[in-house]
Amino acid sequence: MGYIIPFVGFVVTTFAYAFCWHLVVFKKVYDDIGIYNREQPIIPIGVLTVFIQGAIFLFLYSRVSFGVSALWQGAVLGLLLGLFEYCSGSLAFSAKRKIEKHAKWLIIQLCLSASLFPISGAVAGYLCGIA
Repeated sequence: MGYIIPFVGFVVTTFAYAFCWHLVVFKKVYDDIGIYNREQPIIPIGVLTVFIQGAIFLFLYSRVSFGVSALWQGAVLGLLLGLFEYCSGSLAFSAKRKIEKHAKWLIIQLCLSASLFPISGAVAGYLCGIA
């Protein structure tokens, strides 16, 4: 049961942050970029994605050590995975799609990846540290 609570913490934090980021706080920015054109996002696919990310994060978290507190280990691992996700999910994606506001897309996605995953990782790391 050692990783169930951190997994739930990672999933809840990631989904809530990403949902608010894309569909509330920066919705107009994404609409302006025109990258997301689905009128209604398929939320179950988003949930599945976050579950997979949480499982991968905790698998790696349990196997690496940066010699820092549990919270900081989660944040550092989250940052590394966020930057990895940015490279494959945004940079590579943008190389294959016509994006009118390319620089704006890359900047907002970098901000998302560099903030979301360290925060979710820190939450999971903290919960691993107290479990």
